[in-house]
Amino acid sequence: MGYYKGMGEQSQASGGREAAGSETHQGADAPRSPAHVAHESAYTAAHYRVFADPSFVLQVGEPSAALDALLALHAADTWAFVTACNPGSVPLAVEENAERMNRLRNVLTHFTTYPGESSDPAGDWTEPSVLVVGTGRTEAVEVAKAFGQNAILAGERGEVAELVWVG
Repeated sequence: MGYYKGMGEQSQASGGREAAGSETHQGADAPRSPAHVAHESAYTAAHYRVFADPSFVLQVGEPSAALDALLALHAADTWAFVTACNPGSVPLAVEENAERMNRLRNVLTHFTTYPGESSDPAGDWTEPSVLVVGTGRTEAVEVAKAFGQNAILAGERGEVAELVWVG
């Protein structure tokens, strides 16, 4: 999850958000903490854009026909939306975030990926992210943990996008 101003407070968002009635899951060994509660509304409000052709936005608790079509194109059933920026809700310099994203892309070279961007609804905050096609939830959580993230968006073809806490 990345950093952004939301709900009048500085919050973290990027790897996921949750809408009322939507799915929220915890990765292995990820206890629900006060930090999760504090950031959940910001993650819920964030938009997760995938720069494919055509581009589309993911939302927690909602299915995405565009994502399902993209997964079918790659004969994949699973996906995750991850960032390496602003670990632990600590804003970093643009250059440092760019270097972290380069390292993330290097870790993901064995997957098909699409560039993405997480943002607050007004577009005042944005953060580079990546859609990872064909990754399992456990592997995506481990990658996110390695980059100090709080949560990711993940799911399966035909299902709703889920917020997954990673630590």
